[in-house]
Amino acid sequence: MFFSSLEDKIINNDKELKRARKEFKEMKHKGSVFKFQIKKMSSKLNALERKQYDVETKYILKNIKRGVYLGVGVNLETFDKKAIILPWEDWINHSIIYGTTRMGKTKMMLNIIRQNLLHGDNVIINDPKGGIDHEILNQLVLFLRESDRLDELIYINPVYPNATEYFNPIYGLGDDDIASLLSTILYPNAQGDAAFYSGYAFAILKTLLYSLRFLETAMDPTGASVAALEKKEQEKYLRIKKLRGKELLNFDIENNLANPDVAERIFSDMTYTELDNKNAFNRTFVTFKDILHYLSWGRMEDLQSTITSVVVDEPRLIVMKDEVLSLFEKLMEIPKEHHAKVALSLTNFISDVANGLLGAMFCTVRINPLLARLSDPKRGFAMLIHPSPLKFKKVAETVNKIFMKMIESAYGVVSVTGRKLNHRRLYAHLDEGESSLYPGIESVLNKLAGLGFTLNIYTQSIADLESKLGKTIAKVSQDSLNTYFVFKMNDTDSIDTIKDMFGETSVTSTNIVHGNGEARINFSANIQSLVTTKSLSNLRPAECFLKNLDRRYQISCAFVPDVDQTQGVIVMDEIEVERTFSRLVALDTKFGLHANTQPA
Repeated sequence: MFFSSLEDKIINNDKELKRARKEFKEMKHKGSVFKFQIKKMSSKLNALERKQYDVETKYILKNIKRGVYLGVGVNLETFDKKAIILPWEDWINHSIIYGTTRMGKTKMMLNIIRQNLLHGDNVIINDPKGGIDHEILNQLVLFLRESDRLDELIYINPVYPNATEYFNPIYGLGDDDIASLLSTILYPNAQGDAAFYSGYAFAILKTLLYSLRFLETAMDPTGASVAALEKKEQEKYLRIKKLRGKELLNFDIENNLANPDVAERIFSDMTYTELDNKNAFNRTFVTFKDILHYLSWGRMEDLQSTITSVVVDEPRLIVMKDEVLSLFEKLMEIPKEHHAKVALSLTNFISDVANGLLGAMFCTVRINPLLARLSDPKRGFAMLIHPSPLKFKKVAETVNKIFMKMIESAYGVVSVTGRKLNHRRLYAHLDEGESSLYPGIESVLNKLAGLGFTLNIYTQSIADLESKLGKTIAKVSQDSLNTYFVFKMNDTDSIDTIKDMFGETSVTSTNIVHGNGEARINFSANIQSLVTTKSLSNLRPAECFLKNLDRRYQISCAFVPDVDQTQGVIVMDEIEVERTFSRLVALDTKFGLHANTQPA
C-alpha cells in the first residue's frame, strides 16, 4: 500500500501497533500458546515499534520548528484522526499531566524533553524516583547526543559527590526571600499555632540575615573583601571540576571528596582564614551552615551586642543599624521558651541541608555557578535533579522547593529589568511534581510563563495538588495552566473535575420511527460530556486525553523505546550502603547457618 505522507504512515503504523499489542496480550493469557509463538509475536511487536519510532523521528525532525509532536490523536468533537503537533507558541503557559502509575506519564515526558532539546530549549528535569537503570538519566544522555548538546548536561544528586554539581542555592536570594522560603517549608500550612511559629521563624531568619548584611557592609564598605572571596570561591569550584575531569559521566572514585588526600588538593591554599579575619561576618555568601551557626539564643544575643558596639557615621549604615536593632527589640519581646521551640525546629530542619551529603553539595562552595548557566546567552543546559526521596523523602521535598525558589528568584530579575534572562525558553519537567510545590507557587505559575519559563507538572491526581497546597491554592494554580494531559486515573473526585474541565458537546442522534404504514426519521440533540468516567477508565497505557486552548483530543502517545543498551549506559558508583550489604552477604556466606548445612 502506498502512503502519501509521513503522517499517513504514522497513522497506519499506529493501527498496526494497536492490533499487534492486543493480539500479544491475548496470546499471553492463553495457556495453550507455545513459547515460540509468543517469542515470534514479541519480535513482530518490537519490529513494529522500531518502525513507528523511526517514522515518528523523521516527522519530529521535519516539524521541530513548528511544534512538539505528541502522537496520533482523535478529535473528541469531529472524530477526525491526525498526527498531533502542538505549536510552540500555544505551549507557553504551563501544563499538568495527570495519571496513575505505569500508564505512560514518564514516556510522554521523555518524548517532550527530546523535542525540547532538538528545538534548542533549556530543560530542567526533577526525577525523584530514579529507578532501575536510571532510565531518565540514560535517555537524557542519548537525547543530548542526538541534538549535539552532550556537553550541556548538569547533574545534581547529593548521593554521588563525584558526579553532582556543587552550588549554594541561597546565593543571590534576598534576605526576605530566604527567610520566607525556609519558614514556609518548615510550616507549610500555617494555621492556628503554626501561623505564629511560622511568623516567628521568619522574624528570626530575617533578623539574622539583616544583621549579617549590616556587619558585612560596615566592615567591608568598598566591597573589596567580598570581591576577593568571590574570586576564591570561583577558583575552588573550577578546581573541583578539574579534579573530577571534564566528563560528568566519567565517575572517578579516586577523586571522591570524602578522600582526605583529594580534599587537601582541593582546599590547599584556599582556606577562609585570611579573608575571615578581614570580614568575619559574611552575608553575600551565606550558606545553610552559617545560618545554622547563629540559631541559638546566646549567639543571637552576641550578634546583637556586636551590632550595638559597631560605630558608624555614614547615613545608610546608620539606617541599616537602626533597622536591625529594631528587629532585635521585637524579637526579644517574645518569651525565650517560644524562641527555644522555634529555634530547635529551625535547627533540626536546616541541619538536614547543612550537613552530610546535602551539606557537601550546598555548602562546599559559597557561590551558585548554576546562575551563570541560567543566564548564559551562548550556552544552553539540560539539568537533571535526583534528590533521592526514597532515602530521605522529607529532605528531598525540601531540596525540590529550595530549587524552585532559586529558579523563581532568577526569573524575578527579568520581571524587574524587562530584559530576558536567556534567549532560550526554559521548560521544567517535575516528575512526582507535587513534591516540588509549596504555598506561593500560584504566584510563580502566574508570572513566569511570560518571562520565558514553562512548568510541566506530572502527578497522579488533583488530590495530590490539594494535599500539598490546599484546595484554594490548588484551584488558583490550575487557573494558570492551559495544557492538560490526562492518563488513566483512579481518584473519583479528580475524574469528576476532569470531566467538567473538558466540557460538553451537542450530539445529534437519528432514529427511524415506523407507524401508519410509513417510516420517518427523527433527529434529536443531546448534550454529553466530551470525556466520561468510562472513557477515562478505558484508557490503556500510552493513551491520554489532551486539552489545549480549544483543542480536545484522545491521543495514542508517540512511541519512546526503552534505553538502548547498545549505546552504553551509565552505571552509578557503589554507595556505602551497598558495600555494607556486600559485607553482610559475605559474612553470612562464610559463617551463616547455611554454611554448615549438609545435603540430606
